[in-house]
Order: sequence, then C-alpha cells, then structure tokens
Amino acid sequence: MSAESDLERLVNQCRSNDVDVKVDALAKLQAQFESGVEIDSPDTFINVFKNCLRSSNQHMTTAAVSALLPFLPIIFQNGVADITTLRSVLVTLFPLVIDRLSDKDRVQIKAREFISRLGAYSFKSGSSGLAPTRSRDGKGPETPNMVFERLLKELGLASKVWKIREQSILVLVSIRKTQYQFPIRPYLSLLVDCLEDTDAHVRDCARSSVVELFTGPGVSDAARADLKKEMTKKGVRKTILDSVLSKVLAASSTDSAPPSREGSENGDAKKEYVPPSLMLQGKRPRTNSQSRTFTPMATLPRTTSYSGFIKDSSRPQSRAGATTPPTTVLSPLNDNAEVQIVFIASGRDLENEFVSMAKPFEGKETEHNWAAPIP
Repeated sequence: MSAESDLERLVNQCRSNDVDVKVDALAKLQAQFESGVEIDSPDTFINVFKNCLRSSNQHMTTAAVSALLPFLPIIFQNGVADITTLRSVLVTLFPLVIDRLSDKDRVQIKAREFISRLGAYSFKSGSSGLAPTRSRDGKGPETPNMVFERLLKELGLASKVWKIREQSILVLVSIRKTQYQFPIRPYLSLLVDCLEDTDAHVRDCARSSVVELFTGPGVSDAARADLKKEMTKKGVRKTILDSVLSKVLAASSTDSAPPSREGSENGDAKKEYVPPSLMLQGKRPRTNSQSRTFTPMATLPRTTSYSGFIKDSSRPQSRAGATTPPTTVLSPLNDNAEVQIVFIASGRDLENEFVSMAKPFEGKETEHNWAAPIP
C-alpha cells in the first residue's frame, strides 16, 4: 500500500465519530509526518486538525497538537513557507492552538513550541521578500508576520487567562533565541503591562523574560532606551523599574566594555571604576600615574641666601595689618540624603535627561547665569 493511500485512509479515520479511532489515526499521522512523507494537499490536513482541535476531549487535542509539530516542516520545505498555506495555518490553527497554552504541562509545551515555530516561519517569509508588502494606507493584504503579530497580541499577551499570557511571553523568548532579528518593539507595550500584571506568575515571568530579551544579541541601545521610556511612560513601580533596568543596562555595559589592560599574572583583571559619562564616549579615565607628571622643584643657587629670599617675598607693610577674610565652610551633605539613580541607555537618552533637567531653569537667567536657554 502506497504512502498516499495510507494518508488518505488516516484522513478518513480522523473524520470518524469514534474518539478512539481519531486519536489512533492522529498518532499514525504523526509517525508518517516524522518519517518525512510528502503531502500534496496541505489544506486537507489543516481542516482535519481544525476539527480535532475544536473537540473538548483532552486526549484528542493532545494528539492533534503533537501531530502538528512534525507537520510544519513538511508543508514548509527548506524553511521556506508558501504564503497562502502559511496564512491559512495562521488564521485557522493559531487561534485553536493558543487556547491549549492553558492546558497541562505536556500539551502546553507542545503548543508553545508550535506557535514559536510558526512565528519563525512568519518572520522568515517577510524577510525573504516572498510575502507581499502591505500598502501604506493599510488597505493591502496582511503579511504573515502581521497576522502573527496581531493574533499573538490579541489572543496571547492580552488574554484574560494568566497561563496564556505567561506562555505567550515565553513564545517571544523562544523565537528570539533562533531569530535574533525578530522585532520586539510591536510587543513592547504589552510586555511592560505584564511587568505589573495582576497574577504573580505573569509578573515574575515578564521580569526575567524582558531582561533576557533586551540583553540578547541584536539588541541596540535605542531599543533599551525605548524600554526605559515605555516603563517610565506607563508609571511602572520604581522597584520593578530599577530592578529590570539595572540588569539590562549592566549586561549591555559589560558586553561593550573593552578588556582591561592591567591584570595580575594569573590573568585576573583589576577592576576599575569608569564614570558613565566616559563609558558612553568609549573613553577610560586616566590613572594617577598617567595624569600626574613629576615636576622637580626649582633649586636655588647655593650663593643665594634664604633670608634674603624670604625678605623679598614678604608682604608689603600696607598689607601687614590686613586681616585675612574668613573662609566659607560648606556644610557637608546630609547623611540621610538619598541620591536617585538615573539609568542611561544611550547617548541620545543622556541628552534627553539633560534637556529635561534644563526645563525648570528656562526664563530664570540672571547676570550670573546668562547662558542662552537650550532650544
């Protein structure tokens, strides 16, 4: 019996009213897909999976999700997806599979992996130039990447079920591990909302995932600045903001910092404090040995009398009785004063901080402060 006839027989069994027959047929279909069988009509199998995923039977939905994982590489050969088939999978199967993210661990992991692979295929289709570009007025057809973005945001990150929100965040992390150029900016607003989610599981997952997303490869300083701006705009609690930004910016500065030239014989580099202003410019502070130059004191000739030198350099009689004005002693900084930490993500971010600092002083110039205001 040929493989084509076997597939046709299994498809007919999946249309049966007996649940056990359907589960057995799905398991055999999974084995066929894993063996690399060729498929002529993907739409037939997409409709079969759609009917099985709509079932309320847990065994059937588990078998359907398990068979979907080896099904994707077959219909998208060589990593290139047919745009029509990809859009059909997104519109038909994505909404059904994402509901399985709230199931038990076994089904949840398989559903998350399926959505992650689907997102990678959608991104590849857009970057390869095979997908039609949408018109500027928004009247053109949505690209697969646009469809994936819309569905993941509406059905995943904005879901009312906390497990789906949590797993949707992990989907983004999984996609970025394989596709480091996958855009995160469209999801930034919802990711920041998850930092203060009503569920503790989502909050913890969002904090660790945001740090991982913005410290991975391909993340620019502008992206980190956008993260800081979005968190400030939404009024994220200071404890959360400081915790996330400190880890994100610390990792970025560690990656960009040049190796220290000084070190011990064992290779242990000597830690050196670099001010943020110099770090942003890529400069290093000069050490004491570099900044100080030894200038020997000018020695007097041996014939010169010290008494004469002191006499010539003494103060005039007119000023001999003048009293020395009292020196102004600055009061030390209060020990209880708290210094607020300001996180700087990029050079442009530093300029924006200075601009915001100058606003309260605009229009208050005096003869002692006559500099032109910053435009």
